[in-house]
Formats: sequence, C-alpha cells, structure tokens
Amino acid sequence: MESIQWIGELQSTVALICLCRTHEQLQDYIQVIHLIDDYILAEALPHGELCTRISHAIRRRLKEHELLHEQDLLSSLLENIPDAIYFKDLKSRFTKVNKAMANSYGRNVDNILGKTDFDLFSEEHAKQAYEDEQRIIETGESIIGKIEKETFEDGSTKWANTTKIPLRDKSRRIIGTMGISRDVSDIKHAQDELAEEHRLLTTVLNNVPDRIFVKDREGRYLASNACT
Repeated sequence: MESIQWIGELQSTVALICLCRTHEQLQDYIQVIHLIDDYILAEALPHGELCTRISHAIRRRLKEHELLHEQDLLSSLLENIPDAIYFKDLKSRFTKVNKAMANSYGRNVDNILGKTDFDLFSEEHAKQAYEDEQRIIETGESIIGKIEKETFEDGSTKWANTTKIPLRDKSRRIIGTMGISRDVSDIKHAQDELAEEHRLLTTVLNNVPDRIFVKDREGRYLASNACT
C-alpha cells in the first residue's frame, strides 16, 4: 500500500498495475485505486491475457504522462504571459482565460467563464468581436494582428492588437475560437499625438508666407512648404 501511494504520487511514467486474486482482495486497495492504471483479477483473467493487459496499462500511462506534461506547459504559458489569452465555444462564450486577461478587466477568472464579450464591453465592441468570431467559425480563416478599439459601458476605451484563430478538435472540426490580445493603448495614443503634431506643423508651414524647405547634403529637396 505504501509503495503504491509513493509511486502514484510521483506522477512518473511508471505504470501501476494491481494484481489481485479476488474482487474482495481488490477492496483492500480502494483508498489508492485512483493511483492505479489498471487492476487485474486473477480469478477472471483469461489465459494468455496478462501480457496484453500489462502492455495496455503501460501505453495508457505514457499517454497520460504526455498529456499532463502538455497541460503543465499550457498552464505555465497562461500564468506567466502578460497578454490576454482566451478560448471560446461556438457561441463565443469564454471557456478558458488566463489571469492576465481577468486582471486587465478587474475580474477574476471564474467570473468571466461562461460569459461573452457583451458582458464585458459595450455593444459597439462586443458586436464587432462576435461577428469576427462567427466569421472565423464559418470560414476557418484567422484574424491576425487586428487593431481593435475596446469600448466599455462607462465610456472608457482601450486599444488592443488582437489575433484570433479557429479552435479545432482531433477531427479538425471547428469547436470554437482562441485569441490573444495585447494592450497597445499607450502606443496608439502616442501615434495619435504624433499625427496631430504633424498635422499642426503642416498647417503652420503651409500658411507661413516665407519659403521653408529642407535639403540633403547634395542639395536635393527633402521637404518644403506651399510657398516654395
């Protein structure tokens, strides 16, 4: 019993198989049955089947170990990446989100699951996001690097660089969407300020009565105002 407990909790690639003479003897291991990959009753075991059952248990254990490893990698990614990552079903309901997304909207993860963008944003943004996702589900075509204006019911806004792709099962059937969004509000505001400064400078240059121009070292015009 102690050996089963110790090996089982290691979550290693070792397959645990419990071989018992009778069903009554198997009941002695009921407390650790969840750690066992397979159990075999000698009294009901057909001749020559023992090796087959052992092989199946080993393959199943290796597969489970690979799955656990993949889950650990996914959990590590979701926990540590600063961008918002989310998975949705065919009706655009959140099925899984990372902490970064929940924190960016002042919520916890459980509070978002089962909801849609209509519960987080204003209808203006939620409707556009919903239409984008339904188009992905219908066509299978991804949306890469779209700059989205996220609007909220309180009137506040954010800007995000968003990529969304179809989520498929093992049969390649689309079962939802997966997205990753990065907050680019600071960059967008800086770009808007730069564009406004450029517009004001252009207005000033084109209305000054004097000739203004810029040349390179070879004397070629690089820029000039309307009076030049």
